[in-house]
Amino acid sequence: MDKTDLETAYMKFISDKDVSKMELLLDKPNIFHALKIVQQEVRHSNFLAWLLNPSENHGLGELFLKRFLRTVLISSKVKTSLIEIEELNYDVIEVRREFLNIDILIEIENLLIIVENKIRSKEHSNQLNRYFEDAKKHFGKEPVIAFVYLTIGGDEPSNESYISISYDNIEKIISDILSVYYDRLNPSILMYLKDYLHILKNDIMDNGEINELSRKIYKNHKVLLDKLFEFKLDNVSYFRPFLEKKVTDSSWVLGSFGRGNVRFLTKELDEIIPRRSSGWSGNESFLFELNYTYDRAKKIRFFCTITSGDDETKEILLKAMKSVFPDYKPSGSTWFTYINNIQNFKVDEWSLKEPIEIQKFIDNYWDKVVIDIVVRVEEEILKYKDELLRIKNTQI
Repeated sequence: MDKTDLETAYMKFISDKDVSKMELLLDKPNIFHALKIVQQEVRHSNFLAWLLNPSENHGLGELFLKRFLRTVLISSKVKTSLIEIEELNYDVIEVRREFLNIDILIEIENLLIIVENKIRSKEHSNQLNRYFEDAKKHFGKEPVIAFVYLTIGGDEPSNESYISISYDNIEKIISDILSVYYDRLNPSILMYLKDYLHILKNDIMDNGEINELSRKIYKNHKVLLDKLFEFKLDNVSYFRPFLEKKVTDSSWVLGSFGRGNVRFLTKELDEIIPRRSSGWSGNESFLFELNYTYDRAKKIRFFCTITSGDDETKEILLKAMKSVFPDYKPSGSTWFTYINNIQNFKVDEWSLKEPIEIQKFIDNYWDKVVIDIVVRVEEEILKYKDELLRIKNTQI
């Protein structure tokens, strides 16, 4: 694309009505954007708990709560019926936050709804099983307890007693309320619900008008946008080459790409570990990982991951990791993550520092955290070299 082609494509882009429409949508004020709480799990739980409590000042009464209960109690995992929802005494309801570390706890007469809410994070540290056991011990056998696992995509919970629901359900409840009760809602509450529905669609579920426009604009101006993206360099992109260089300087092999992640293997492990996983673009069954945007880009962590590849390879790798970390219980049920080190690190701040200072930090981090773990893990996995090579050499 020469200069003339670029200018022609740009004029076509800025004349596109969809681009102007997108600009208007992006400029539209939203209380949740203004407060910078779009991706904060705790804030979503606070807002949902507010909507779920009929005694709060939103003026919705039991509207949101009843629709939420219908979504949950239709499950065969709860020993109660939908008919009983209408007969409950909502004057005695209590909605609690972070009681027994439970994100949202709803108590209505003899019914308890326990909600574990996940936005961008995943289940860790055996959370669902722990909360399940804690609730059973605390409340005993008397109440009917419904355990709910609320995620963006309706993820499968590790504990089968939990009912999986998606933020699609929350989106539908709010859409239905706005559709039916729009003229009866207080203007302030109406604004909150519309703003929240907007961020659910466009920032959480990725199915809103902004997302649809984005796809349409990209499709119509792909050549121009791809060319512009080649020159895009944010703080995450800026910091990445420093870590990648350290990997290659260590004579190790870079693995599958991930924004905010630098993945790698030693040459010896790369030669023997089968590539039988569909989880990463390179199909690796195991990788060392450096995530420098962990916890909303405030921490850096180094960990090891076994993917959900073939069972034979996975069992060998699990045995090796058990020898390295005998007292560590990995997180995950299909992927197994061994977290070794997490420390404070703000990529936005570090990307403003001089290259020599960045390199000094990485060298120090390598010496204190990375090398020891890599050496120990490599040594243990290499004990199974013949078995792993046999599997690798029989790959189809």
